[in-house]
Amino acid sequence: MDFRVPGLVYLETGDNKMGADDLYKRDYLMRLIEQMTEVLGTRLLQLRQEKKQKEGLELIDEQLTKLYLPKSKLLHSVSEEHLLNMFSVNGVPESDKMAAAGLLLRHQADIYKDMEIEADRANGLRKALFLLLAAKREGFDPDGLTGREISGLLKEMNADKADLPALTELFLMDYYTGEGRYDAAENLLYRLPHKLDSGVYEVGKRFYDTLFQLDDQQLMEGNFSREEAEDGWKEWQQKYKPNSETINIEEEELDT
Repeated sequence: MDFRVPGLVYLETGDNKMGADDLYKRDYLMRLIEQMTEVLGTRLLQLRQEKKQKEGLELIDEQLTKLYLPKSKLLHSVSEEHLLNMFSVNGVPESDKMAAAGLLLRHQADIYKDMEIEADRANGLRKALFLLLAAKREGFDPDGLTGREISGLLKEMNADKADLPALTELFLMDYYTGEGRYDAAENLLYRLPHKLDSGVYEVGKRFYDTLFQLDDQQLMEGNFSREEAEDGWKEWQQKYKPNSETINIEEEELDT
């Protein structure tokens, strides 16, 4: 399904092969992102200190336009699923642009904090977290920048207790799993059944399947144990398996 908004201009790459023009555009975008991370933060801080919040917001929208992206008002208004499609070309996610937009919305949230517009600040932080998680999920993390920004956002938002959209929590669960924070990932897993319309059982099966691939030391380093994984898997099956029959993942793998 195509969620693109009529009237907006999107970059296209034809049959999804990178030609010379596409490579040039990608290099141009990377330079913009590098400039943004090095210079824009300083400039926005200066504008905030000078009480020029309106100019700061205009600067953020200007940078989004340079990245061939919609302005922040639209990014704030659409769902996470819609965002994911807006940042994809022919089904291929543009992780660099996701990260850049996430950083910009993160800066914008600081300006809204100065202006005491809490609703826009909170929404901006949620969208920034989602875009950065999506970029990290696609492997975009130059010099650990994306991971550091995610870590900072999680602390600021107290994300483990925040009410986040289902897709954000799915991506956050994957992030925690990739970081070896298996206890935090499982906590998120048990919040998802109330938010997902379908696929609940499969999400849990994939998570516990990942845990069963690890040795005891790896589980311990993630504040987990094999016994906890086995108990958690049994409980998940009892609650969410479409029928009452339980499956032992380890035995299932041996049979295949």
